[in-house]
Amino acid sequence: MAGFDPNEEVTLHSSRKEKEDIEEMADLYGIIKATDMLEAAYTRGHIGAEEYTSACASLISSFELQEQTLRSKGLLVGPNAVKDFLRANGLSAHRAEIRLLQDKVPATSKHVTASSSSNTAAVISTTECYITALDAIRLRLLAKDQLFPVIKDLASALQQQSNLPADHESKVKVMEWLAKLAAMNASDTLSETQEREIMFDLDQAYHAFRGSFSGSS
Repeated sequence: MAGFDPNEEVTLHSSRKEKEDIEEMADLYGIIKATDMLEAAYTRGHIGAEEYTSACASLISSFELQEQTLRSKGLLVGPNAVKDFLRANGLSAHRAEIRLLQDKVPATSKHVTASSSSNTAAVISTTECYITALDAIRLRLLAKDQLFPVIKDLASALQQQSNLPADHESKVKVMEWLAKLAAMNASDTLSETQEREIMFDLDQAYHAFRGSFSGSS
């Protein structure tokens, strides 16, 4: 019998598809775990309402996209598939279950005063627009007629953020790309270099937007 080699790499998959499926499920696990940790931090007063709202809206959007992807691949089946996945993997995430499967909106959107509800809705809307734009680029929807409407929606949402100055990093790069796309022909497509640039710029802008609620921007 051959001896066990402790340095030998252990393979958890037998094909590329199986590897991708495992990674997709791991992404779902990570989103749920992050949501549960965020809910706990907000409940204990470790983060403010606006920072929580932005982060939570982002996680909800990511969860919904990932769930759709997994269902389309047949990796999640049935109305209780996510709960079954949690139990099978020993993950206790009651807070995340309430947020992602039951309420499907940040806690702040359910418990806001009349004076703050408008701003909370604007934060959620802007966050969703950022996620939609970044997902469109990841999916390589790079033609002007595909990308311009998405960036236009994001720019419009950012204009509703009156607490952020016009030269805030979260706004500047978005407006620059809106102008670049507007100058393109409808059939034009971003080059590989432009694809990398817009992904980097929007990712930085999104982090600046998130950071504006924690005082780090």
